[in-house]
Amino acid sequence: MDPFADLPVNTSQEALFSQLEYINCGSSLSSLPCELLLTLGSSMDGFNLICLRLYNPTNTGAVQIGNVDLVSKFHDLESQLAQATKDKQELSEKVASGERQNERLLRKLSKAARDKQAMSEKVESHELEIERLSRELAEKDKVHKRDSKPLSTELSEKHKKIESAMERI
Repeated sequence: MDPFADLPVNTSQEALFSQLEYINCGSSLSSLPCELLLTLGSSMDGFNLICLRLYNPTNTGAVQIGNVDLVSKFHDLESQLAQATKDKQELSEKVASGERQNERLLRKLSKAARDKQAMSEKVESHELEIERLSRELAEKDKVHKRDSKPLSTELSEKHKKIESAMERI
């Protein structure tokens, strides 16, 4: 049976100290032979005390003043905060790594774009050269055809002259 079960739960600073004095049979707080643990938080009346645990070395357990659920919630929040901080750090590292990866990919993409532009200019230059050579070849072909007709005519005339000269002989 808990001898302190009938104590009212009050989060005001004055009430907590008076409860402690009552538990310690009227002694002042400075003479308490036990360890006090204050868990800080926010209360309705403006004091920053959620729960005060009184650990008495002569007892096997702890006498608690305040709400036990608040203590477990506080510890849960502490662990959640620690996990959130760790997760935030991991995410920050992932973001930084992603940003470095993006910068590398951007440099690679920029280099590929410059290489593509240079290759496009080369291809365009080669296409212009091919076009020029094609026109030049077409002109030479025209000249050759034009020149070949008179040459063939001239050759056939010379051949006829040679044949007629051979016949005379």
